[in-house]
Amino acid sequence: MILLISILCFLIAVLTYILFMPIFFEINYDIDNRTVQKGVIRIYPFKFSFKIGGEKKAADADKTVAAGKKKVKRKKKMQGLKIDFMRLLREEYMMLKQIGVEAMRLAAGIIKTPDYHLNVSLNGGFASPDLTGCLYGGVCAVRSMPVKAINIEYNPDFNVERLGGEVTGRVVVRISTIIKELLLFAWRLPKLKILKTYFRIKRRRNG
Repeated sequence: MILLISILCFLIAVLTYILFMPIFFEINYDIDNRTVQKGVIRIYPFKFSFKIGGEKKAADADKTVAAGKKKVKRKKKMQGLKIDFMRLLREEYMMLKQIGVEAMRLAAGIIKTPDYHLNVSLNGGFASPDLTGCLYGGVCAVRSMPVKAINIEYNPDFNVERLGGEVTGRVVVRISTIIKELLLFAWRLPKLKILKTYFRIKRRRNG
């Protein structure tokens, strides 16, 4: 009995530690090379550093033909997504706006500490000039918000079909806060309308 109580107390202590202990994230992401140049996760008293990606290996040269085929498929897929997105933007603008507002509320609810910053520097564009214009408009909308800790810069290039840049940031979160805010986010979303829109788009693409 004493052993069972001890194990139960230990599990409660571990769960409490995981849920309520602040977790520090630091990241430096290179969009051009699709690599995490520097990543750090700190939860007292532990610290984990990581790096994802890096220099391409010589063996990757043998995959040039396959990569070219994938690029063609990706371009066709992007064209289909562009048509779906533009149609969705026309038909369900208010729903998308509500989702965007709720997403900002989610981020604000999770990041309540002043010890955070996010710097985003973007350049280039997409294969479709419409998507490049949409991204630029979205960045301008975000930059107009009075949030000093978030800085987003974007230099659009309508003649380039690749998005590049760098993202650096630091944030402090708690698992308990993330769970709570995600539940609130899911509750506030127009779930029925989203499902109807999803199935309508799916039928349209399959039809």
